[in-house]
Amino acid sequence: MSYLALENKSFLVLGVANKKSVAYAIARGLEEEGARVIYSVQSEEHRTALRKLLPEREIHVCDVAKDEQIRRLADEVGKGLGEKRPLADGRGSDEREVREDPPLTPPFQGGGCSSTLPDDCISDQHHTLPHGRVSDIYPKSVIRNPQLSQSSVLSPQSSKLAGIVHSIAFANYENFSGKFHEVSRRDFLQAVDVSCYSLIAVANAFKDLLEENASVVTISISTTEMAAESYGYMAPVKAALDSTVTFLAKSFSQFSKVRFNAVCAGPLKTSASAGIPNYMDNYLFAEQATLRKKALTTEEVANVAMFLLSERSSGINAGHIVVDAGMSKNYFDSEIVKHTISGIFPTKQP
Repeated sequence: MSYLALENKSFLVLGVANKKSVAYAIARGLEEEGARVIYSVQSEEHRTALRKLLPEREIHVCDVAKDEQIRRLADEVGKGLGEKRPLADGRGSDEREVREDPPLTPPFQGGGCSSTLPDDCISDQHHTLPHGRVSDIYPKSVIRNPQLSQSSVLSPQSSKLAGIVHSIAFANYENFSGKFHEVSRRDFLQAVDVSCYSLIAVANAFKDLLEENASVVTISISTTEMAAESYGYMAPVKAALDSTVTFLAKSFSQFSKVRFNAVCAGPLKTSASAGIPNYMDNYLFAEQATLRKKALTTEEVANVAMFLLSERSSGINAGHIVVDAGMSKNYFDSEIVKHTISGIFPTKQP
């Protein structure tokens, strides 16, 4: 058994957009650990696309802005929990092949973009992109054995969920002027609905399907107290999400031991971030502001999420775990200061 002890446990992952997303990295990491992953995406179009990427997986459709679809998702997932599932190669679960020393070759090569300002640094979905997008550079080490991931994903599991991953965010920047005080009521409330309230709605709908010690993890941003202009109005929305995590943890503690935590990620290079004006400038700055001078990767965010999903993190509840490679502690880095000053006050040559 691995350290995380996730084998044969079932998890619901909401918000997988593509192989560059944080949610995808988390899901594949869970599969590698022998867990069963149940996927939920916003539309049939997204389900079709995800099936090409992840064949033989259980993929549901749920627009989290609609309560009836959340209730339907809970009903569908509840009916399927505990069933003996066929493996990806068509064999029954009792015929699982034991592979020794599996190859460590990842199924995908190359990098990419994904994040929503810091899952992002935001999460899996932002801007005019559909709910639940947080893409990053695809972490190759998450999938050490694609064959193991496929064969372990659909084996007999427990009758309840060991955890839920909420990696969903949305903001309509199409008509946004870039000035926070000009954001429309409709766009702001829609962002709160999809990015924040959805966690409350999902938690409530699935409360009876969660194991006693289940863990719910959402993806937030490294700080909501700094005004990152290019991030538009999403930081206040993420602040609401962070507070929601705390209140859900308290509320659920009255009748369960279910934990709620947020992974607060620094800027990531994801497909969702492509919709943020001037995002790359901030991303490159953030990279230089890290203590190691190297940008945060999706894999690093996914690894923290997997730890929080496991019972190894049982002492962490209502937590907001910052994962930013030290960026928030390094604003006055000497190199950044030097380049800033030299740019404003260029040295005159004799």
